[in-house]
Amino acid sequence: MRWVELALAETPTVIALAVPRGGMWRSAGGDTNISLGCSDIIGEHARLRDAGVDVDDEVLVLGENVPRMFRLRDPDGNVVQIIEHR
Repeated sequence: MRWVELALAETPTVIALAVPRGGMWRSAGGDTNISLGCSDIIGEHARLRDAGVDVDDEVLVLGENVPRMFRLRDPDGNVVQIIEHR
């Protein structure tokens, strides 16, 4: 899988653009292939959960070389992934 990352100089925001899995776009619901980064994944997970956002029960930890992450869902069932940038 390939993707393009866009960022403005002097800003912490990076947007990654990728073709959806299978090359098919969906109108609503399901995986959006949108990933947003943060520096404190545990704190962000707790903040969103406490605000009533539909987030995974736990932060996913796959190993030392894989960034920690979790997913959230909007009211239409669209899924966005939050990834910790170190």
